[in-house]
Amino acid sequence: MIIFVGHSYQNYTAPERYIPHYRSLEREYPVSFCFAHDELGGEHLLGDIRSLVSNAAACIFDFTGQSRNVMIEYGMAVALGKPHMLLLRMGDADPVPAMLEGLRYQEYWFASRLQEHLRGFL
Repeated sequence: MIIFVGHSYQNYTAPERYIPHYRSLEREYPVSFCFAHDELGGEHLLGDIRSLVSNAAACIFDFTGQSRNVMIEYGMAVALGKPHMLLLRMGDADPVPAMLEGLRYQEYWFASRLQEHLRGFL
């Protein structure tokens, strides 16, 4: 099963603190996490993202860092009816936009809590 992960590049600036938590779960479960930065290469970024979201069985969106791109990706997943989970790192300085305040987020601070939420989603 392929799961698309939408996240801010803020998280990717220190991939050793973020990405490995997903990769370790790939060894435990029959799942493959798809990160856009590993898959891009087409003519247009938006088309690439749409294909990745469309081809995924489910999606995870981390709103930490308030990336507009992640919000667009989330909108695509909702429009396509994809099962999804929303994440938010506790203590994030940026508030969630008003239109997204009522959504249910899984909050994490430490890596162990992030993995706990991911396991629960799988």
